[in-house]
Amino acid sequence: LPAALTEAPQWRFAGNGWRQLCGSFRDLGYSIEWHDFATESDFDWAKSFHPDSAEICLNLVGQGRVEAGNTALDLKPATSGFYLQGRPRLGGVRAGGPRHQFITVELSRTFLASHFSPGEAGLHPKLRGLLSGKRRAAAVSEPVRLGSEHRQLLMGLRHPPVFAAAQRLWYRAKVLEVASAFFYGPSPAA
Repeated sequence: LPAALTEAPQWRFAGNGWRQLCGSFRDLGYSIEWHDFATESDFDWAKSFHPDSAEICLNLVGQGRVEAGNTALDLKPATSGFYLQGRPRLGGVRAGGPRHQFITVELSRTFLASHFSPGEAGLHPKLRGLLSGKRRAAAVSEPVRLGSEHRQLLMGLRHPPVFAAAQRLWYRAKVLEVASAFFYGPSPAA
C-alpha cells in the first residue's frame, strides 16, 4: 500500500488508540477510523489526510484545527465538520495535552463521484468543486455541533448492531448516511 494511501504509520504512537473500524481507502474508496489518544505536544494531523479526498470528522473530545489557506475548521469538543484535501495541501493539528476521541470517515474522490453528482441540488458547494474535477483546491467546511442523532450514529459506528458477516454492507450504508448528513444543505424551493 503506497504511503500516500495509508496513515497507519502516522498513528503508530497511539497504539490501540487508532483503529480502522471498516473499509479500505485504496480498495473500497472509504475508511472509517476510531481515534482515542493523548499526546504531550501538538500533533501534525494533516500527515494522515489522503490526497484527492474528503474526510468527515465527528469530534467527541479534544481539539483539532484543519486549515485550507486562510480558512480554518476548528473542531472543538462535540463538533464535526469536513475537509477536502487538494493543492495546496491542508494543514492540520491536534492540540497537545488533552485526550482526543473522534471518528473519521474518509472518502476518495472516485467513491464520491460514484454516489454524488456535482450538479445535485443542495450539495455543498465545496464538495461540488472536488467532484467537478475543475478545482482541486483544499477546502474546509463550517463546524457543526454534534446533535443527539450524530452521537447515536457515532456510537453505532463503534459498535455495529449487526453480525460480523453483515458489517461490510452495514458500514457501507453508514458511510453514505454520514455523507448525506454532512454534504447536503436545504435545497432552494422550486
